[in-house]
Amino acid sequence: MNLNNLKKKNYFRYIQMKKFEYRKIEELSLIFLFEIEILKIFTSITEPTLKKIRYQWIIEEIEKERENLTIVSKLLNLFKKEKIKQDIINILSNFRDFEFDFHNTEELIIFFKKINQIYNRIFLTLTVKEKNPFNISFSSQLIYFFYFRKLIEEELSKNLLAFYEGSRFKSNDNVEKSFIKLFFRKVSKKKKLKITKLEFIFNLIFDYLN
Repeated sequence: MNLNNLKKKNYFRYIQMKKFEYRKIEELSLIFLFEIEILKIFTSITEPTLKKIRYQWIIEEIEKERENLTIVSKLLNLFKKEKIKQDIINILSNFRDFEFDFHNTEELIIFFKKINQIYNRIFLTLTVKEKNPFNISFSSQLIYFFYFRKLIEEELSKNLLAFYEGSRFKSNDNVEKSFIKLFFRKVSKKKKLKITKLEFIFNLIFDYLN
């Protein structure tokens, strides 16, 4: 169920996980669905105070073990098996407290590096018994944030492109590399930030062959 939902909502993460066939792929998918919900709050609510209230409300739902939200209900079931509750709350708290300044690219990078460490701690907990424990790059999370947001201010766009061309955004995973490369190709050509499944697969195969 979680994996199928992720396939519809974040195809590149779906492909990234499927290539390893993790035993806890449903649990991993849930964490990425949680990430989407976190980003949805940011993009759908423009008033900063209301964003903080929304993030805090989810934190309280988790702490008081209420099941008013589907994503919280699923996470509560996962908490019974895995010790990741505090890490999930920490992610929410960081988004609640961070004052996003889209003119300060360095601050955004520092923030997503911090967030990435928490996510990878969760992924390690879920896949520690696997031959290749799952992890993701901060670069892929930062870029996905802007992809999900569907908006990059002109000055920020120039900064991100400069950082990309200066190899500031790196990944050891071929799926992430292809996603980041395709994202910046669209940014550099000022195209609409939309990547279809067919477009992504084509570029992934092309990058693999070359």
